Amino acid sequence: MGTGKSALARSLAETLGWEWLRVDVLRKELAQLSPGEHRYETFQQGIYSPDFSRRTYEALLHRAGTLLREGKTALLDGSFKKQADRKAAWALAQENGADFLLIECQCAEEEIQKRLARRAGEKGEPSDGRWEIFADQKKDYDRVEGFGADLHIPLDTGRPLEECVGGVFQHLLRRGGRELSAAWH
Repeated sequence: MGTGKSALARSLAETLGWEWLRVDVLRKELAQLSPGEHRYETFQQGIYSPDFSRRTYEALLHRAGTLLREGKTALLDGSFKKQADRKAAWALAQENGADFLLIECQCAEEEIQKRLARRAGEKGEPSDGRWEIFADQKKDYDRVEGFGADLHIPLDTGRPLEECVGGVFQHLLRRGGRELSAAWH
């Protein structure tokens, strides 16, 4: 929440033509709300309850699977705070013969607080993330484990967006180069 996930995802989707699937938008759709309609629930309540979140991530993976079977690239924009959700996304990629990369967006809490405050004033913003629930969400975040360096990139999203996008491109190029090199040996 507030780490720059959606800004990075938007930039990657626009630059590369990837299909951008947003948890924030899908959650509102499942709740029959317009994307910009806010539900400032307390932590893990209402449309942010564990059960509703599970349903949201299941729907996200279903849509991603459809795109992958159509030969498209799906960019999944969500917190993926639970290890089980990350592993389910990875398994979906493997089942469909698709590449997988987990981008873990990280930045200083002071920057997150500024971003959340700024975002609260943006019209049409689908996220309900706010500083009041940040500490609870942070405690509920499962540490990323079991994804090697080719599959996981921790990214300092406190840096300018262009540098972050460049970091993702560099990672993908290095990974592609290793795969190509291995294929020629």
